[in-house]
Amino acid sequence: RDRLRSRWAPNRTLRGRLTVGLVGILLLACALLGGVTALFLRSFLVRQLDGQLAAAGGRFSASLERGRLAPGGEDGDADNAVPGQSVGTIGVRLVGGRVSQAAIVADDGTNRPLVFPAGDTATLTALVPGAGPVTADLAAVGDYRVEAVAGRDGDIQVTGLPLHSVNQTLAQLAVIEAIVFGGVV
Repeated sequence: RDRLRSRWAPNRTLRGRLTVGLVGILLLACALLGGVTALFLRSFLVRQLDGQLAAAGGRFSASLERGRLAPGGEDGDADNAVPGQSVGTIGVRLVGGRVSQAAIVADDGTNRPLVFPAGDTATLTALVPGAGPVTADLAAVGDYRVEAVAGRDGDIQVTGLPLHSVNQTLAQLAVIEAIVFGGVV
């Protein structure tokens, strides 16, 4: 029995046990530091995005209400530019618990109509005006930070900004941390 045990669990020196213990503690510390850093960075970036969302207000979705962002523009111009809105911004107008109009700012800076599937519509209509920004996973466009405000005509205007840049930054941080912490260990 002792021979079998020594074959599978060889005697370790004090140096070996200390080394394994210290490496284990170092791995745990690196994982904890990486996790805490990622949480704080995500919180910071989402707060920044919320500030941008507050600055955008309901202007984009309000312009849907006024008809300025209908395809082709109000005056029929072809460029249909959306001044002051970043690429990926969505504007949604909810009337009577349904999406009446929705658009997204395309890569070329113009407004493009947007159609949401039923699940996204349910998510959007569940938003409470004035409750502040929330994160929503919308099948039509991805992860977004959205905020609902009450419109002047009894409608609800939703504006949203993509979380893609936040997620991309966190992914880059994870790679950098893995390389640095791997080198340290």
